[in-house]
Amino acid sequence: MTVGESLVVAIKIADHEELDRDLLMSVVSAERRAKVSRLHFESDRVASLLAAAVARWMLQVFLGVPNSALDMRTDPGGKPFCVNLRDIGGEFNMSHTRGCVACGVAPGRIGVDVEVIRPVTVADLSPVLHSEEIDELSGATNEALIRAWTLREAYMKYLGMGLSQPPGSFRIARLAEEQPQVQVRGVPQTRLRVVSARRGDAWLATVSDTEAPVVWIDLREFQADLRRATRMVLA
Repeated sequence: MTVGESLVVAIKIADHEELDRDLLMSVVSAERRAKVSRLHFESDRVASLLAAAVARWMLQVFLGVPNSALDMRTDPGGKPFCVNLRDIGGEFNMSHTRGCVACGVAPGRIGVDVEVIRPVTVADLSPVLHSEEIDELSGATNEALIRAWTLREAYMKYLGMGLSQPPGSFRIARLAEEQPQVQVRGVPQTRLRVVSARRGDAWLATVSDTEAPVVWIDLREFQADLRRATRMVLA
């Protein structure tokens, strides 16, 4: 990753024992540390802490500034944002679930969602699906349903609306194809860059204004990069 480069980084958390908690805690905000401590399950604490650390590392590289220079705030809806990045028209977006985290940084808007494949039915998701998606996903596998959900969630996060976006206001078309498509009132949103990628038992989806390649890295590699970045600042 280099300064100004759009990128989405995802990490599967295979072994909590490899987690350098002191390192990660040292780079996140006091608010994030407090939030992590309030979470009940260890897997949730790990995912929340790691996602925040990945976001800060990516923002440092993208903006070319040290961690201490990042002006991190939270909007009224509870969504974190970086003033430094917003001032130049960029955004970052992070997502985490038990066993996996992802973060994207781009010079324009971006939405990211990652989910671990789990038992789910169309009936479970129908309240938040477009009617045509419900028809298309009838009889679909868990894998297909989770993929569809990550795509919808990534687009809603791209819009900055979250679940307040009416389900019928857009649909994800071509769900059975490698390259899905966002449609609004039947009109394909061809300017959007839509990515859907699977790694093991997790689906990752991104929606952005510009190309944002997805890179999966392991936990050890990320922590080594974070240590190097920290030593460079201290030096």
